[in-house]
Amino acid sequence: MTWSITVPGIPKSARPGTLLISRSTGRPFLRKRNTAWAQRIADAAAASPPPALLEGPLRATLTFRMPRPTTGKAAKRPHPCVKPDVERLASGCLDQLQGIVYRDDAQIVSLLLVKQYEGAPGVTIGVSLV
Repeated sequence: MTWSITVPGIPKSARPGTLLISRSTGRPFLRKRNTAWAQRIADAAAASPPPALLEGPLRATLTFRMPRPTTGKAAKRPHPCVKPDVERLASGCLDQLQGIVYRDDAQIVSLLLVKQYEGAPGVTIGVSLV
C-alpha cells in the first residue's frame, strides 16, 4: 500500500523553539516555532488519511521544493545547499504523520530526502510498505 500527499507552502524546519523566562512568574517556558507549517502538514494528512494506520516497516520519500532566492543567478546555485537542513525539514514532517498515517516514525526503515528548486514551493510526502 502506498500513501502520498502534496502540501503547498514554504517548507520550514523542525526547530524545537526557544526557552524563555516569564517576566511575571519567573518560570521558564518554551516558545514554539514553525507551528503553522507543522499544522498544515497535519491538516493535509488528516484530510486524506490512509484507510488504516500503516503497520510494519515503511519507506518514506519526501521531496521539498524550496523557493529560489531572488538574488544571484540560477546557474551559480542550481541546488538549494543552504539552510534549512533537509534532515530538520523531514523530521518536522514525519512527526506530524504519527497517529494519522502510521503508529510511530520508528517504523520508517528507508528514507529518501530531496531538496530542490523545481516547481512551486511545498513538499510531497510518500509512505509505503517495504
